[in-house]
This record gives sequence, C-alpha cells and structure tokens, in this order.
Amino acid sequence: PPSWPPPSVRRPAVREALFGLLGGTLIGATGIGTGSLLTPLLIMAGYRPSVAVSTGLATLVVSKLTASIAHRSAGNWPGRQGWIVVAGGVVGIAAVSLLVNNGLSPSDLFIRRAVAVSLFTTSIAVWIRSRPKPDPVDAASDPRALFISGAIVGGFVTLTAAGSGSLLVPVLLILTAWGIPQLAATSSMFGWIVALLSFAVHVGQRSFDPHLFLMVLAGLVPGVLAGVFVSPWIDRKSFAPALSLFTLYLAVQLI
Repeated sequence: PPSWPPPSVRRPAVREALFGLLGGTLIGATGIGTGSLLTPLLIMAGYRPSVAVSTGLATLVVSKLTASIAHRSAGNWPGRQGWIVVAGGVVGIAAVSLLVNNGLSPSDLFIRRAVAVSLFTTSIAVWIRSRPKPDPVDAASDPRALFISGAIVGGFVTLTAAGSGSLLVPVLLILTAWGIPQLAATSSMFGWIVALLSFAVHVGQRSFDPHLFLMVLAGLVPGVLAGVFVSPWIDRKSFAPALSLFTLYLAVQLI
C-alpha cells in the first residue's frame, strides 16, 4: 500500500510545528485553536481529513490538559457550571461512539464539510452575544442549557475534532457572562476530557499519524503556555469580531 503521508505533503517539520505554535497560542489564550485553526490548516496543507482530525484530537488532549492545569492554577475555573458542561460532553461522546461502533463512520468529505460548517456556525454565533453582565464569574446560567450544549458539542468533537473551542466558546458567550479566562478554562477542561475519549474511537479507525502528531506537538506546548499568559489581557469586545472574521475565512477555504 502507498505510504502516508504522500510525497506531496512530506515537507520540513517547521510548517507543522508552526501550525502547532499558532494553534497552541490560541488555545491557551481563548480556549479555541484545534477545530478553528489546527485541523483546517492540516487539511488545507494536504493531509487527509480523517488524519487531520485524529491528529487534532491527540494534540487537543495535550494542549487542553496543559492549558487546563495552567488556568486552574491561575484561578480561572468557573466552578460547578463548568463541570455541568463537561458532563454533557461525555454524554455526547457516548451517543456518537455508539453510532460509529454500529458502522456509521463518516467519510473524509463529510468530515471536511462538517469542519467548515462548525466554522461558519462559530463566525455567526460570536456576534449574537452583545455585552457581558457585570460579574462574569458568578453570573448564573441555566444548567440544562449548559448540559445540552456540552452534549451537542461533545458529539461534534468526536466526529471532527472541531468544536471544543470553536463551537463551545461561542455558545458559552451566549449562555454565560464569563470573561475570556473563564471561557478558556472551561473549554480547556472540556476539551482534553472529550478529546481523550474521542481519540479512542479514532484509534480504532486507524487514521492516526504519530509522526505528524510529534511534528505539531513541537510547537504546541510552548504556544499554549504563552497563550495562557496573555489571556487576561484579551478584551471580550474585540475578541468576538476578530474570531468571527478568522473562522469565516477558514470555512470558505474548506468549502
């Protein structure tokens, strides 16, 4: 059988490490990065969508776990409401895993289109929320809405590696009044737990490329730590439109 990746995408690891650095910085700073940046960039670089997704999930575990530990140490975790979102994500993974185990595995074309749809959804959703409430940490949110949102996003992450930040953060912008550090902390905790469980599904599909993972990982962890450091200085009002325009651009490239 032909080797993977094909010669057309066998280039110096600097490019993949740069992808990891950019994605890691965005993940550490905002909780978004794998679905909205890393996975689309790998697809556009010539990697098969299923390989890009499995690599994205593997890097998601490392990057989100690193960011989660850093955010918890910085006191950014929003408390019980964050765990409700995580619980919903686990339920969503279980539902999708049941479908995959019954032979309903998505095609590469479906994955590519699904990533694009998630990016379009992100670009629209971030405009819906206008201004945060005065107290971003203690503002109460409907626990049912948080749980359902986590379940939907968790299922989507299992299929595409996109959503743990690119969908979850815009949804939380709508449902909560959390600041950027709290959004990033929740997305990070949710992301590594969901990605770890989802990755087990993809390993069974034999789409994981360990060489690509190591290349991306070289830039990922330094990027995450740098992103966590700059997170408190990101203004929510400027963050939303910048994220919307960026994800819209990537979505158009994937269609």
